[in-house]
Amino acid sequence: MIPPKILIVDDSASNLLALEEVLHPLNVEIVQALSGTEALDKTIQDKFALIISDVCMPGMDGYEMANLLHRNQDTKIIPIIFVSAINKADFQMIKGIDSGAVDFIVKPISPELLLGKVRVFLDLYNYQQSLVQAREEASFMEKKAMNALEAKSMFLSTMSHEIRTPMNAIIGFTELLMEDVESPDRMHYLEIIKGSGESLLSIINDILDISKFEAGKIELEELEFDIRNFMLETIQVHLLEANKRDVRIDFEVEENIKKYCVGDYHCLRQVLANLISNALKFTRSGKIWIKLYRAKCANLCFEVKDTGVGIDEANLEVIFESFTQAEMSTTRIYGGTGLGLSIVKNIVNLWGGSIDVFSKLGQGTSFQVYLPMEDVDSVSEVKLVRTREDTDDFYELNGIKVLCCEDQEFNVRLLEILLNKFDLSLDIVRDGSEGVKLFNSNSYDIILMDICMVGMNGLEACKEIQFIEKEQNLDHTPILAVSANVMHGDVEFYLSLGFDDHLPKPFSANDLYQMISKYLIK
Repeated sequence: MIPPKILIVDDSASNLLALEEVLHPLNVEIVQALSGTEALDKTIQDKFALIISDVCMPGMDGYEMANLLHRNQDTKIIPIIFVSAINKADFQMIKGIDSGAVDFIVKPISPELLLGKVRVFLDLYNYQQSLVQAREEASFMEKKAMNALEAKSMFLSTMSHEIRTPMNAIIGFTELLMEDVESPDRMHYLEIIKGSGESLLSIINDILDISKFEAGKIELEELEFDIRNFMLETIQVHLLEANKRDVRIDFEVEENIKKYCVGDYHCLRQVLANLISNALKFTRSGKIWIKLYRAKCANLCFEVKDTGVGIDEANLEVIFESFTQAEMSTTRIYGGTGLGLSIVKNIVNLWGGSIDVFSKLGQGTSFQVYLPMEDVDSVSEVKLVRTREDTDDFYELNGIKVLCCEDQEFNVRLLEILLNKFDLSLDIVRDGSEGVKLFNSNSYDIILMDICMVGMNGLEACKEIQFIEKEQNLDHTPILAVSANVMHGDVEFYLSLGFDDHLPKPFSANDLYQMISKYLIK
């Protein structure tokens, strides 16, 4: 450690030498000043643990020097000990303390007394420096952790984009093949391809969700929705898998639960979907009960109970940890990343709720989620979350003019096939600048804009189109960001730049239809 510095101030060189001799036993660096003015200059150049100063000096005396140091933000914390032979000690001591000094020693100096007092201030200085060093180290570690988290987030964002882009073609073209295939065997092969793609996508989504929680970038929304429809739709997604496993799913909502709920619709869907998926994974045959009821400790309780393999009591504490499953063999037998229950736990904690788990080996498991959600009899029609059922009837889009900007060849072909199902007028370009040129010379009802394109990207193209609309006083044309970028903040960023909505890749024909019809069908 660098020795602390002490500034000694006196207009007599012999007094400075004598004072330096007294301080010699201390592990310090001594700096001398022959006047108050010189002392002020020294405090600008160096950092001192203590100042020991004479009072009576020509020009600027010790009191004036202390006053000036005390007014300066950088030097006001330096302790000052006055050493003086002035007779009226009491008066001078009070004046010295008022000027900003912390002590006053009358000459002749007792070396032991001075050393004792100096040691006290040096101990205080060293303690303060250790606190500063600890804060700096903590700040450094925090910045290092934030940089690592940012690098991780960037890596996940890049990997997500690079995987989602080809997955868009894999799942999309598989669905197209499934429409025309007649052979049961080939249909089975296509279902395997599609299911495998969707499983990979689910893993990516789980990893992204965990990274969002780690970064503290999840915020709950206040949405209004029909609770029974919500649960039926969530369960419906899992019925095919349940039928394959010969598992029956029973669903019950207590009569005292009102029609609508107010809370985060999307996060609640994640909670319920993960619990149902978990129950299905560990239930080879039997039954799953899903129940919504009112609990005393919270407004609403969601219970998911199964007749599966169960969990050993010793492992109940670790099942909510990321990438953790009850046994090492679980992953080999049942698959999965061990992220689903961690996501559930994070959402429940964020919501201010709680989750209980009860299980017995060989008999099954019950998860009970308590959430401070409000249920109401009626809601605002404007705020009500609605879901549209899948449809093959796209006649409502006949004649609509669509401009599509996409540079990946296989995604261009997929968009061409899917959009042509709608019997609309379609222009597809592979660069943002080409899209801007077409927009400038044509009229479109809606624009589908990929974000990452070689040449002019989607963000720049959107900006150019907005400029044209403003310059030519044109009606606004909805622009949808069609992108594999789905990390937290991506959608908000696109909307802040003027995009009207975001369609994440991969998407289906129905996803396209729902998104386009949202803006064009009244």
